[in-house]
Amino acid sequence: MALVDITGNRYGRLVVIERAGSRGKGEATWRCACDCGQESVVSGWSLRSGQTSSCGCLNSEVHRLSIVGAIKARTWLLSGQRFGRLVVQRRVGHRWVCLCDCGTTSLVMTNKLRSGWTQSCGCLIGEGIRARNTARRGTPNLKLRRANATYGAAHKRLIYAKGRASAHRCVDCGKPAGHWSYTYTDPDELLSDRGPYSLDPNHYVPRCPTCHKRHDTQVSRSA
Repeated sequence: MALVDITGNRYGRLVVIERAGSRGKGEATWRCACDCGQESVVSGWSLRSGQTSSCGCLNSEVHRLSIVGAIKARTWLLSGQRFGRLVVQRRVGHRWVCLCDCGTTSLVMTNKLRSGWTQSCGCLIGEGIRARNTARRGTPNLKLRRANATYGAAHKRLIYAKGRASAHRCVDCGKPAGHWSYTYTDPDELLSDRGPYSLDPNHYVPRCPTCHKRHDTQVSRSA
């Protein structure tokens, strides 16, 4: 059978430049230029049958797009799901913005949600601690030890009950929080040289440093 010259023909992303030689049982091979700029040697049968239509870049792009599509699918499927008291709102980097039933937002890792390790913004832990203390002694342990509950100790208990403030969003501006801010609403608040504070974690909300300072200034002016 006479050799058919396919020089100049296009097959997918490949344009045949010249005859390259033969392989196997005399099968003709052709040097091709790919749209991406690379060159490759392909058999005439692979070109005509459509088995080869690029230098390999097309397969790489398809694989990459399939991975991106899978990630987007997982992102969409997780949004709106409930995990305990948390409802997933959207993804931010490698974490999820979740809205707790108590109204607080927090950032949670995917594995923490799926494993059930995190089921609230921290309020669930605080309620569990208060419930255990009440069952043991009849009144919350925090109230029984008021004399020893310094400003620093109260904030350590707060972090233990609700976690780090940096894992939450500021209740005022929505930016990442940096501090637990006292709401000045506890009728049993205590005083220290650093200002008033509460033994009840429910009287603290997450705020960024700027909003925290603004809130404290507004309260001091209205006092």
